[in-house]
Amino acid sequence: MRNPKFKRNFIVTMAAANLLLWSCTLLLWGCKKAEQNTASPAPGNGLTKIRVGYIGLTCEAPIYMAVEKGFFKEEGLDPVLVKCDWSNYKDVMALGGFDITHHLVTYFLKPIEQGLDVKFTGGIHRGCLRVQAPANGKINSVEDLRGKRIGVPGMGTPPFIFANRALIAHGIDPSREITWVVFPSGELGLALQKGDVDAVADSEPIGTGSYVVKFSADVSKCAYEAAIGNSVAENTENPGFATVAARSGEPHGVEVQTYGAFTTTPELQDKGFHLAVFC
Repeated sequence: MRNPKFKRNFIVTMAAANLLLWSCTLLLWGCKKAEQNTASPAPGNGLTKIRVGYIGLTCEAPIYMAVEKGFFKEEGLDPVLVKCDWSNYKDVMALGGFDITHHLVTYFLKPIEQGLDVKFTGGIHRGCLRVQAPANGKINSVEDLRGKRIGVPGMGTPPFIFANRALIAHGIDPSREITWVVFPSGELGLALQKGDVDAVADSEPIGTGSYVVKFSADVSKCAYEAAIGNSVAENTENPGFATVAARSGEPHGVEVQTYGAFTTTPELQDKGFHLAVFC
């Protein structure tokens, strides 16, 4: 069993309260009428195939539960998950890359103002976004962020919007008194540890490329080896690599991280892997 790794080495300095929504692309075809829907016609099993956009956030758990528990199929739908990231999420949606998604209202306010045609079907969620700083650093309040560098997964993304609102509420001008630095979500923690930024704005833990594997037996004294799997299916000569390490204080589990191609700054990516444990 593989689960996203939730370990974090930062302190929470701010928390968000946001509306989380299901939205459906209308674009040129619309979602109001079945005959105009962008979803694919029913295959042989009688289910209508739909594409569900997701990022990999903890707060997207309802999507994964709906797939695993068969809630989509109960409604006559055959879901296909489409992996995206913060930086191009609304663009992929606008271009018809997926049919529905589970996301934050703040992310769509500006695009809607500019003409993005979506339909909200409802839903409320609290506490998904954070601005985080090192636990051993000097930032202990929102006011301490004045004049600092804040890493974000993209300009205009929900973490960026939330951080702006929180800063303004505490008398800080985010356009003049903050330096915004963009990093992929999977690299924000590393940027903070290296000192490239003073704080980061992001969502609840994202499980991209990070997994916890648990065993019924104590494996704390064993040796481990992990490797990327399905390399032939991926049709690439450089599928990436995987690392594995014991979990601190957890003798029954190990942590596996999977990366993309070998580069000077490899990025965490979701990949199949093989894990061997020698005891």
